[in-house]
Amino acid sequence: MLTTGSVVGDRGKKEAVAAYPLDKLKIAFPNTFNRDRKKLKSFLIQVELWMAFNSKHFTQEGDEAICDQYYMGLKDHVKDEISRSNKPNDLKEMIKLA
Repeated sequence: MLTTGSVVGDRGKKEAVAAYPLDKLKIAFPNTFNRDRKKLKSFLIQVELWMAFNSKHFTQEGDEAICDQYYMGLKDHVKDEISRSNKPNDLKEMIKLA
């Protein structure tokens, strides 16, 4: 039998290759975009990859900001009613309350 690494014709059981743990994989921070249209697509790919592999660093703090923006856009009499109860930090609850 040849030992070149070919598995053609080999019917034996093979061990699965262990995947590298994603939490230990380090993706470089994207390069600075210098407004060159030819490099835009590669920059966007770098950003998407970086965000996908570093999603644990992104919290749901944006939800609270959206809720605050929604609250600021409400009419004063609705804000008065909301202030009489506990102001929710969840947008869905805020919409129900308004």
